[in-house]
Amino acid sequence: ANGDGVRSSSEDEFVELANVGPDPVDISGWMLGDDEAVNFTFPDGYVVQPRSFVVVFGGGDISNAPGYDPDPLVTKVFSADSTVGNGIANGGEIVILRSADGSYDTWLAYGTLVGSGGPNDGVEYEIEIEVGAPANADNSITRFPDGNINVIDPFVQHLSVSNRAFSPGQTIDGKDLVPLPTPPVTVVINEVLANAAGAGDANRDGVVDPLEDQFVEIVNTTEEETVNLSGWQVGDPGGLTFTFPAGYMLQPQDFVAVFGGGDVTNAPGYNADPLVSRVFAASGAIGDGLDAAGDYAVVTSSDGSYDSYVAFGTASGAGDPTVTGAEATEWEFGMSPAAPADQNASITRDPDGDILAPDPFVVHSDVSALPFSPAQTTDGLDALDDFVDVPHPWGTGHVLHFRWWERDRVEVREAPNLMPLRMDQGTVEMWFRPDSVLTNDTHPPDFTYLFSKNSSGNVEGDLGLSWRRGEGRLLFFIQDGTSTTNLEQSDRVDEIFYPRWYHVAATWNTADSMRLFIDGKKVAAIESTLPVFGGTQLVAIGNGADNLWNDRFEGFRGMIDEVRFSIVERYTDDFDLPTAPYDVDQFTLALWHFDEGSGDETTDATGNGFVGSFGGLDGDGNPDPASAPQWVDAATLVSTEAEEIPEKFVLEQNYPNPFNPVTTIRYQVPRASDVKIDVYNVLGQRVRVLVDEKLPAGDYQVALDGSRLASGVYFYMLRATDTRLVRKMVLVK
Repeated sequence: ANGDGVRSSSEDEFVELANVGPDPVDISGWMLGDDEAVNFTFPDGYVVQPRSFVVVFGGGDISNAPGYDPDPLVTKVFSADSTVGNGIANGGEIVILRSADGSYDTWLAYGTLVGSGGPNDGVEYEIEIEVGAPANADNSITRFPDGNINVIDPFVQHLSVSNRAFSPGQTIDGKDLVPLPTPPVTVVINEVLANAAGAGDANRDGVVDPLEDQFVEIVNTTEEETVNLSGWQVGDPGGLTFTFPAGYMLQPQDFVAVFGGGDVTNAPGYNADPLVSRVFAASGAIGDGLDAAGDYAVVTSSDGSYDSYVAFGTASGAGDPTVTGAEATEWEFGMSPAAPADQNASITRDPDGDILAPDPFVVHSDVSALPFSPAQTTDGLDALDDFVDVPHPWGTGHVLHFRWWERDRVEVREAPNLMPLRMDQGTVEMWFRPDSVLTNDTHPPDFTYLFSKNSSGNVEGDLGLSWRRGEGRLLFFIQDGTSTTNLEQSDRVDEIFYPRWYHVAATWNTADSMRLFIDGKKVAAIESTLPVFGGTQLVAIGNGADNLWNDRFEGFRGMIDEVRFSIVERYTDDFDLPTAPYDVDQFTLALWHFDEGSGDETTDATGNGFVGSFGGLDGDGNPDPASAPQWVDAATLVSTEAEEIPEKFVLEQNYPNPFNPVTTIRYQVPRASDVKIDVYNVLGQRVRVLVDEKLPAGDYQVALDGSRLASGVYFYMLRATDTRLVRKMVLVK
């Protein structure tokens, strides 16, 4: 390990330290050893520079070790003259580092001494680390290698992350500095087209060109943070051939694509204003041209803090690229997808920028009918948060609107007297439309019901079609007083429902299974033998409490319409969605069309008596208006928008724009916050403060009078806690 040509059980032992902070650290007089002896002291004046390593070997000739310098204040390698401490034991040890003033003492225990409580030497240690990885497997244990102190036990066996047994004074891949702290993931390379000649006219200029039609697509994956791409560059190892203009802002969830060249005026997202356009052209090629057999598509940030690449084909797994003109770039985000780029199609993340999956890239034509989709999702939408709206299938009559942070519901209070004694099969189905993508979990329970027949706890006959508030997914359950069978729409916790109409159906048959259908497609099924008894439970629609009483639990926020409760398993396989309101038949136990559009009750179309009363009862048994949902005309759903609490911070485009001299800026605040909105000129000088106050959640607007401002381009920025939203406007006089 120490490079002296001799293998020694004591002299080749070493402890490596790393300065993971941004400032130099003076470790004059710091001492290193183990719990039996602390025998090495760093010399006076010794400073560890930011991101630098320093290594102390047990002994031997260390002049060949990486980082050695004969100057003791410059070298990154030292010798403890025979052993570190009393010798570092393979089976278990406590390594000790003591600061000169006692303010930063550290111990690290591994192997058999994990759980021993640390050294018993009377020293007050500020940092205590216990490592699960063993140190007796003929290789070192390492933090792999970024010194991420946010991870409780980041240590691993060196050979498990490298083909070397150890790397004193270096990272596991041979670099001399600790990697920069990884910034929050915001911008990722989302799509790369290399095989332009075979794929087609990607830039839509009427000419298929093997260099100009190649492109790199970038996406801002965050929901709130606008990213300034000023000065960022795009290319390949042959060079960086495109630079984003000063002031270019990539809005949350938006795409931008850079083509190799050509006329991009017909490409989706093009705008003649370079600060608005989502499509650009390089000087004729991406770098020196992306090689479809294998290459690197690279994006470098202006300050070097967020550089990324995608290595595909023969370049996959080949390590970091060396880019002409940017040879010293340190790469924060590197991906090596297995998806080939020479299949007459692009490779894409499909398209959510999920950096948690080791290889999220796929061939575009595997997930879409299109071979590529520059500056768009694979299904042709302009942003990650766009969605294809599905209107109400018949669009007439009324629906019910349930508000968040309320216990809104419809109670069918006579239901226990109307239920069959036993229901061995049945179907619950409805149309629903959430108001927002997700509703945060702020308190228990973490769900609310679209439809329920249940009491608090496990009771015979309980069933519920639940909306998982913080996850945007569906759960259907049946209980028999002892057991519960749960059927979930998806194991993923990030499945998103957009604010459009969905049809959901849950069926059960105690001789077979429970099934869940969304938009006529079976999404989940499970065996179930639990019967559904009549019981004593109420039936409720949209309720936000787990026991139907007046607890103020956050409820489903959105629309519900056309609820049918049947005593037959109506669907076993995929089916076509209805195009008209349900008809009553002999299997329909209850049916609420919600077309009445007024009053405090909703009628059961079957005539079986399942009349729903709006809201619940208060503590005295009287109707509680606060728990009642609202009637909404299906044709004018926008009439309820102003009453909704925004889901996130939003800064809308001013209107009119361009303007002279007055324009209006609308914005949304999802929670009580200190909000500032400032206006800046193109030089970055603040010219106006529009808002500077603490505001409750809600929708707002503010006017800007530009009569005393010069004509030109201005930027307005909303700031609130960790949110920064920026938009551009133009004053023309």
